[in-house]
Amino acid sequence: MAVSPRLGLALVAVAVAGALTAAAGIPVRASEHARTTGDEPHYLVTALSLAEDGDLDVSDELAQDRYRPFHEIQLGPQARPRPDGVLVEPHEPLLPALLAAPMAAAGWPGAKAALALLAGALTALLLWTAVARLGVPLRRALPVVLVFAASAPFAVYGQQVYPELPAALAVTVAVAALLGPLGRGSLAAFSVALIALPWLSTKYAVLSAALV
Repeated sequence: MAVSPRLGLALVAVAVAGALTAAAGIPVRASEHARTTGDEPHYLVTALSLAEDGDLDVSDELAQDRYRPFHEIQLGPQARPRPDGVLVEPHEPLLPALLAAPMAAAGWPGAKAALALLAGALTALLLWTAVARLGVPLRRALPVVLVFAASAPFAVYGQQVYPELPAALAVTVAVAALLGPLGRGSLAAFSVALIALPWLSTKYAVLSAALV
């Protein structure tokens, strides 16, 4: 379906709104003693290892306290080192792989900014799917999608270092592909989304199976 100038302008507007809304949370501290918490620093340390060493072994990053810029307190590994000293965090590697280049370029703010850009892409894709695939009038779809972009969970997960938002983008890509003619491009997009989901988290393998 060709994108009309009116829809194209709306897609750009919601993408910018979604990205800026998510990015607004980047400076917010996760706790009194850390900018990131939970699994976030572990994903970032793995991204740093991929960017600098090209591997998933975070033993040297933890030994050198490379996480201090985004997690000021002591960070313990979530896995035991192997006999050879290699330490790999027990998380699927796709999210750190996506964040490796932004992490190398601009540190933890760069990684979070990259996730905010994904939030903008998700917002635009939701609007396009509603209008182009489901036939919702733009005047109705636009305010609904904008409310979604400015509300939880989008605005919260839009800059947190977790796989939920990239997974939401992958699911939306798959659904948009399924709702249209299954040509070569749609099948390729659908396949990439299916493969990406379990590599973001094994729990999303169920989503891939449901989509199939």
